[in-house]
Amino acid sequence: MGEGEAKAGNVKEAIATFKTALKWNPEIKFKFDPRKKAEEFENKGKAEVLRNEGESLARSSDIKNAVAKFHSALKLDPSLDIKPATTSLVSKASSLVSEKKIKEAIAAYNQAQKLDPQVEINADIA
Repeated sequence: MGEGEAKAGNVKEAIATFKTALKWNPEIKFKFDPRKKAEEFENKGKAEVLRNEGESLARSSDIKNAVAKFHSALKLDPSLDIKPATTSLVSKASSLVSEKKIKEAIAAYNQAQKLDPQVEINADIA
C-alpha cells in the first residue's frame, strides 16, 4: 500500500503507511527509513511515467526527446526495465527503414543500443 501511494506521488501518506507497518510488525528483519523508502518508490513511479512518455515520443518520431526522457527515467531509477523503451526505438527505426529514412533509422538504432547494448536489431531493407 505504501509503495502504491509513493508511486502516485503521495509521499506523506506513504511515509505514514510505512511507519504504521513498522509499528505493527517490530520484528521486521530489514528495518528501513520510511521517508527514504517512500522517496525511492516515488522516484520509481516518476521513472515509469517518463519511460512511457518517451515511448510515446519515439512512436511519433521524436527520437531526441524520447531518449532524453529515457535517460531522465534511468537517473531516477537505475533499475528501471528499459526494454520497453529500446523496443519502441527499434520499432520506430524499422519503420524509418521502410520509409527509406536510413540516417534517421540508424540514429534511432544507435540510441537503442546505447540504452541497452543487448538489444536485438534487425534492419531488413526490402
